[in-house]
Amino acid sequence: MITRDFYASQLPLGLLLFGIVQLLDNKYFLSALCFSFASYLHPQVGIIGGSIAFSAYFVSTDKTEAIRLVKSFMFYAVIILPLYILYKNEIDPVF
Repeated sequence: MITRDFYASQLPLGLLLFGIVQLLDNKYFLSALCFSFASYLHPQVGIIGGSIAFSAYFVSTDKTEAIRLVKSFMFYAVIILPLYILYKNEIDPVF
């Protein structure tokens, strides 16, 4: 019963939801850590989900919060940069 309900993308989805809640509570760096950890568990879910959550929240914030949000997004981008490079080379290898 546990293995049927718990497959590879369930844990990253939970981390994404927790990151979105932290994003709504204005805890941007904690949400960036959740999104980056979810990215390492499942690259498609984590990278795309984290980027969508940051960009959707960026549209709805004011200027003072947007600066903190951009800083935390850059923190997120730096953490997942090695993963993104490896994932991109896996999909489209460049020789």
